[in-house]
Amino acid sequence: MGEPVQMAPERHGASALIVPPYTELASIYDHIMQHVNYKQWARYVVNLLVLAGLKSRNLLEAACGTGTLSILLSKRKFSVTGFDSSDAMLAIAKRKAAEEHAPIEFFRADLTSFEVPIPVSGIICLYDSINYLLEPESVHKFFTTAHAALVQGGILIFDIATEHNSLNNASYLDEQGSIGEISYIRKSYYDPKEKIHYNEFTIKKPEGTFLEHHRERIYSIEELRRLLQLSQFHLLHLFDGFSYKEATVNSDRIHFVARAF
Repeated sequence: MGEPVQMAPERHGASALIVPPYTELASIYDHIMQHVNYKQWARYVVNLLVLAGLKSRNLLEAACGTGTLSILLSKRKFSVTGFDSSDAMLAIAKRKAAEEHAPIEFFRADLTSFEVPIPVSGIICLYDSINYLLEPESVHKFFTTAHAALVQGGILIFDIATEHNSLNNASYLDEQGSIGEISYIRKSYYDPKEKIHYNEFTIKKPEGTFLEHHRERIYSIEELRRLLQLSQFHLLHLFDGFSYKEATVNSDRIHFVARAF
């Protein structure tokens, strides 16, 4: 977020306004993600928290997006706070929480510099949000910031998209669709040399055409294991996505469960 807005030629000849990720995409994000079973995500996260021995039910969701998971966890009697770096995504999260009468406080913050007034027992950061941190130093900063926001023995749960996923599934992410007067095209590709997965969204609205460039850094298990150790976390579990099987290099998504010491 915060990169300068500029003009660039669109592929089909018109001009597209380049905007930061999750600026214009926010308005159609829930439509694009409608295939995701968030209730399954919520059940799985709760099971991981119980397995890790969560001390109380106060949670912080980092990179909460439009708040769907935060709301589901709130309905499960967790005390949830959420933050995101996108004002547009947060506006939708706040509206949805109000409509659902979910008592969630949302605030704007970056993954590497957030603060909480009172330490929480658990922090979750899901749907490969960690991959948006493009340098190992930024991941380390997130871990140390999360550690400071947790009670002693607090639990951190996050997931990553893997290189196996990028190498084998990038083309399946290409899509296009529409909702109302808004249409979009998504192009996805992976650069194995740079370890960067690119997602490009062209979003056409009545007021204009917008372009968002999303970049995700692909990290190895060992890189993240080392950064967790440096940040005073003990890695408890490393699960193949949505299972309780140990993750491998062939996993498409990996869930990390760690405890602060």
